[in-house]
Formats: sequence, C-alpha cells, structure tokens
Amino acid sequence: MIFTPEDIHYEGTNMFRWTRIQVQSDDGKEAVVLIGAGKNFLNDHFHIPSDSRLEQTHLNQWLEQAIEDIKKEVPEIENGGVYYKVYAQSPEGQANGMTFLKEVTP
Repeated sequence: MIFTPEDIHYEGTNMFRWTRIQVQSDDGKEAVVLIGAGKNFLNDHFHIPSDSRLEQTHLNQWLEQAIEDIKKEVPEIENGGVYYKVYAQSPEGQANGMTFLKEVTP
C-alpha cells in the first residue's frame, strides 16, 4: 500500500493535531485515513516538559508511527473507504477527537 499524508494541521480550540492520509492499495483501491492526536497525548508520548514545545520532528515521528499502526489495524482497504484513528489519553479525549475528525471532509 502507498500512504500519502498531507501536512499536519493544528486545531487550536481543542489543541488537536490532525492530518489526512490518502491510501492506495496494490490492487488500485483508494481510501482516506484521518488521524489525530491531543496535545497531552503527544507531550506524554514524547516526554516533553510542560514548559517546552512540540517540535516538527516529534510530529513526523508520530505520523510515521500512525502509518505503521494503520498498516497493522487496516490490512485491507475498501475502495472509497474512510478510516479514523485518534490518539488520546482519556475516553473523553478519544470521543472529542473522533467527533472532530468526523466533521472534517474526507
């Protein structure tokens, strides 16, 4: 499968990073994956102190890991399918992230 991510966006109200990834399977099927992560998840995941900033290298590492997770979790795509993945620390963060991603046009 070929994964082509867009730039990572920042949604300031919820401090949420997200991106859209175009996926093409070896047999020509195409799908979209929307992924997102909350600020607290990313800061904890990368052990970033509260007085420091998340750097682009952290976001690139998160994106690479997310693509690996998608490969494992969605081994086969449906043509025209839309898939979602949220990284959050709490069920509330997970639900809020999913709501946000579902409002984004695939």
